[in-house]
Amino acid sequence: MVKHVKLLPVLVTNESHQQIKRSMKTKKLCLSFSAVRHLFWKKIMSKSDNRTLTPQQVKQIVSLTINAAAGSQRRISESVGVSRQSVSKIQKKLNELSAEQREKIIFLSDYEIYEMIYPDAGNEVTASDCVNSRNRYLPDFKMLADRMVEARLTKQHVFEKYLEIVKEKNVEALSMGYFYRRLERELRGITPDDYYLLQEFKYGEQLQADFTGDKYQLNTYRGMVSCWIFVLCFPASYYCYAGFVTSQSTEESCRVIGNAVRYFGNRVPRILVSDNAKAFVNYHKGGSYIVNESFENYLTELGICFIPTPVRAPQAKSSAEHSVNMVQRMLKNRNIRFNGTQNTIEGHSVTLQKYIETYINQAPFRRDTQKTRKYLFDTYERNKLRMVTSIPEYITKVKSVVVPRSYHIKLNNHSYSVPYVYIRKYVDVYLLNDYVIIKHEGRIIARHIRAEDGDSGSRITTIMEHMPPEHKSIKVSESYLVSPDDILHYASGLDEKIYRFCEKRLDYAKRNTELYIHNAISCCKSVINFYEKNLHKNLISEACEEVLRQQPGKWCIREIKNLYYDKLNNEKETEKNQKTGSKINSADCSEAYIRNTFTTEPEDGMQYY
Repeated sequence: MVKHVKLLPVLVTNESHQQIKRSMKTKKLCLSFSAVRHLFWKKIMSKSDNRTLTPQQVKQIVSLTINAAAGSQRRISESVGVSRQSVSKIQKKLNELSAEQREKIIFLSDYEIYEMIYPDAGNEVTASDCVNSRNRYLPDFKMLADRMVEARLTKQHVFEKYLEIVKEKNVEALSMGYFYRRLERELRGITPDDYYLLQEFKYGEQLQADFTGDKYQLNTYRGMVSCWIFVLCFPASYYCYAGFVTSQSTEESCRVIGNAVRYFGNRVPRILVSDNAKAFVNYHKGGSYIVNESFENYLTELGICFIPTPVRAPQAKSSAEHSVNMVQRMLKNRNIRFNGTQNTIEGHSVTLQKYIETYINQAPFRRDTQKTRKYLFDTYERNKLRMVTSIPEYITKVKSVVVPRSYHIKLNNHSYSVPYVYIRKYVDVYLLNDYVIIKHEGRIIARHIRAEDGDSGSRITTIMEHMPPEHKSIKVSESYLVSPDDILHYASGLDEKIYRFCEKRLDYAKRNTELYIHNAISCCKSVINFYEKNLHKNLISEACEEVLRQQPGKWCIREIKNLYYDKLNNEKETEKNQKTGSKINSADCSEAYIRNTFTTEPEDGMQYY
C-alpha cells in the first residue's frame, strides 16, 4: 500500500484522473477511483491556490454567490466550511466571468471548473479528459445526479443543458438513452440507507400549514397564556417557520402567515395547502369545498391560492405533518420552555423561530451537513418565491346593521361611533387585528382602534367629528371641567358665593372617603351650568349661600334649585303686590264715578234709580 501511495504523485503529475484510473489498472494498484480523484483534485488546486477546495465546495460557493439572499462572505464560508479568503478568491474569479458562464458551472466537470476558475494554472490536464475516443463529451454523471436531486430537476432538463454545453464545445453528444441510464445508475447510488418517499415539488410553488396538537404555556405581560403553534413548511426545501397562536382561528392564522411573509423578505408562494380546519374551510365533501370568506380574501390580497387537502389524507401535506412532529420533539427533548421570562406573544414567536433555525433549518438534512434546509431555501426556494409590495390587514366582516339614532354600533359589548348623517342607513362592520372599520356602500366612513375583549375601561368610543353640533357643544363643555382644580378656577371667575359653595362641596368629598369625588365634581358642574343659563344670578348666589348653612347632606343642586325657585316666586309676588298698590293709591277722588251696572234695560220695564 505504501508503494502505491508513492507512485501516485508520479501518475498525477502529467495525467488526468481518468488516465490515472487506467494506469492504476495497468500497474495493479488497489485504490478506489474516488481516492485517485481526491488526490488529483488536491494536486491541481494546491498548485494554483494553495487550498484543498473540492469541486463540490467550489460549486457551493458559486451557487451561494449567485444567490443574492445568501448573505456575506462570512455566512458563505460558514455554510460551505472554508475560510473567508477562499470564498473571496473564488468570488473574484467569478466576477471575471459572464452571468451565463456562472450558471453553467454547476453542470461542468471537475476539469472544466478548474479550467474556468484557474485558466493560468498550467496544463496538467487536457480537454481529452471530458471527451472519449469517439469525440463524445462525457460529463460528470455523479455531480449531475447530485445536482438533479438538490435542485429538483428532471432528467430532460439536465439533458437539455448537456446538449447546450456539447454545442458550445463543438463535440459529439451521447445518446439520450445512454445519458438517462448513466444518470439513473448514479441516482440509485446516492439513495440513503433510510428510505423516504420522493415527491415532486417545485421550488417556490407550494407552502404547507398545520397546527401542533400540544399546547404551550407563555408568560406574557397579561399573565400566563395557553397557545398552540402554527407551523409552515415548504415541501421542496423543507424549510420551516412557526409562530404561537392563542386559538386555531382564521385571525390568528393570518397573523402568523403575515409574519412569515415578512420573515421571507416579503415573498410568497403560489399555493397554500392545509387540512380542513374550521379556520380555513367552512364545508368540504368529496371534491367540493367552501373556503372561509375572510381567509380567502386575505390570501387573495397576497396572491396565494388555497387548496385544502382531501378529508382524512394527512399524506397530502406530509411536509407540514413532519415539521410539526420535529418542532414538538425539539421543544420536548431540549426542554425548551416559554413560561419564565415575560414577553409578548410576538416576542415568544421570535424566540421560537430562532430555536427552529438552529436545531432544524441549519441542522443536517438527510445526513448531509452541507445541503441543509436553510441552504436549499436560500439557494433555490427564495428566488422562486414571488415578491409582494405590502402585507394586507386581516379583515373579518362581522355584520351589516342599520345605524341607530344614537349613531353608535355595538360590537363585542363595545360601542363605536358612526357619523350621525348615516343614521337609519345600512353599514358594514369589519374587524381587523387592531382596528374596527365601518363602511357604507364600499366607502370607509369610520375607523376605530379595536378595544380588547374583556377590557374593563370605557365601553364607548366616540369621535368628535361624528357628533351633531348640539352634542359636540355638550362634549366640549364637559371636557374643560374634569378636575377639582378646573372647577375652582372656573368658579372663581363667576361669583364669590358660587366659588365658596364649590370649595366647600369638594373639600367635604375629599375628607369623606366614602363619597366619590366625581359626584362632587358633577354637582359643582351642575351649579355652574345652572348659574350661567339663568338671568337671576343673584338669587342663585343667595341660594348657594343658604344651602351651606344647612347640613352637608343637602349640599346638592336640587336644594339650590328649590331655594332659587322659592326666592324667584317671592320676588315675583312682591313685584305684583307693589304694582297693584301703586294703581289704587294713585287714583284721585274727583275722578271716581259710579258705573252703570246694567248693560240692558230691565225685563219688567221698570227703571231703577
